[in-house]
Amino acid sequence: MGDEPHISSDSCRAFYRHWRSLAAELEIPHSRTFLNQPDPISIPSVFILEVTEAGLLIRFMGTALVERWGRDQTNKIFAGAFSEQVLKAMILNCRTLVDHPCGVVEEAMFSTRSGRPFLMETIMLPLDVDVGRPPRLCSFSQMLDI
Repeated sequence: MGDEPHISSDSCRAFYRHWRSLAAELEIPHSRTFLNQPDPISIPSVFILEVTEAGLLIRFMGTALVERWGRDQTNKIFAGAFSEQVLKAMILNCRTLVDHPCGVVEEAMFSTRSGRPFLMETIMLPLDVDVGRPPRLCSFSQMLDI
């Protein structure tokens, strides 16, 4: 995973550094290690997704995300309010992250239900799994000032 990527927010940077610290001599940390040694500041805003043929299965959803979404989506296929085309692209992108272990940092504009725009920085990183298990990704997001 080489050099530290450009990350705008302190919280996303801290999430990345914690993930790297768990990797030890491995390139990526095991999902068990990630869950057993969570960063107490970021874990409430973490998703863990399994990349499956059926879609992106939410395996962990932090409490801050449950509160923001108004429901716990653990063990459900991630769909959000996306079109089938967008979902297929998301699955393909996630498949690329696990097939060629790498991470991604992105900034994207969203809007609240009332129409207020906000900028979100998201970092998504792979997690190692036991043989025979579907690949996993962990994700952390932070709203940025616009």
